[in-house]
Amino acid sequence: MMEFFGTVISGDGIGKTLGFPTINMSTEEILTETGVFSVHIQFLHDPQKFVGILHLGPRPTLHKLEKRVEIFVLNFSKTVLNGTMVKVSMGKKIRDVQKFDSLDDLKIQIQKDIEMI
Repeated sequence: MMEFFGTVISGDGIGKTLGFPTINMSTEEILTETGVFSVHIQFLHDPQKFVGILHLGPRPTLHKLEKRVEIFVLNFSKTVLNGTMVKVSMGKKIRDVQKFDSLDDLKIQIQKDIEMI
């Protein structure tokens, strides 16, 4: 299982509008894979671990080609401040990055991705 560390940064807020608020991250580590993965995350100031789903790569549905690190954390409602350090343990790959015809189609797929964890 691959692990990496990152720092929480501001995102675009699109996940929140879809009902899947994400934690956006910056990392110094070289992440060569892209896709959607199951993950365990831990905020370095908190011993509790959380389960999530990681999107790693470009966001073609939004016509955004830069590589992003975004995590939707299941059963999580806390506010995470920018600058918070996070440890991510990657699990299985759920699917490749793909372009959807609409944000509604993306929302349906995210729900299916969560069911795969």
